[in-house]
Amino acid sequence: YIHIGRILELTNEPDYAVAMYKKAVSLNKLNTEALILLAAHFLNSGLRNRALLYLRSALAIDEDSPNARMGLARLEMNSKKFMNAYKIFRKTELFDAENKRKEYDKKFHFYYAETASLVGDYITAEIQYTELLKYPNAPFFGSFSYKVVERRRDIASKFAVIKKSESEDKQ
Repeated sequence: YIHIGRILELTNEPDYAVAMYKKAVSLNKLNTEALILLAAHFLNSGLRNRALLYLRSALAIDEDSPNARMGLARLEMNSKKFMNAYKIFRKTELFDAENKRKEYDKKFHFYYAETASLVGDYITAEIQYTELLKYPNAPFFGSFSYKVVERRRDIASKFAVIKKSESEDKQ
């Protein structure tokens, strides 16, 4: 049902996609992917409270889920609370206890970089943009230009150099 829902979203049938995601949740209450997709849909639709309900449900199942934490951070970003979003991203672990990379949506790096830029942490922004650029075939780049991300990384890099030189001058 999740795959059908994603296809329905791509074909611009969001109401049917939501029905498929809800069906996936009804069949498996522990399905965090469907809960996160529902939250993303409602977040994109401007229904923040409903998105928050689904994100909380996903976090109750897996409190360390990078995708659910990204959803929370995006909620904060939409409320113009960029420092709160930045803190959520900074505390999110992308590796598990065995030091293996968790499965997560690569747009995590984009939102983290955008938030870091907005709070003035250009070094982190540069790192996150660079990390995102390591995945040129990520679905994220189907809706956002690779070249724009490269340009934003370059700008963040220039600001990071300026910030480093300012901090060295103060010392």
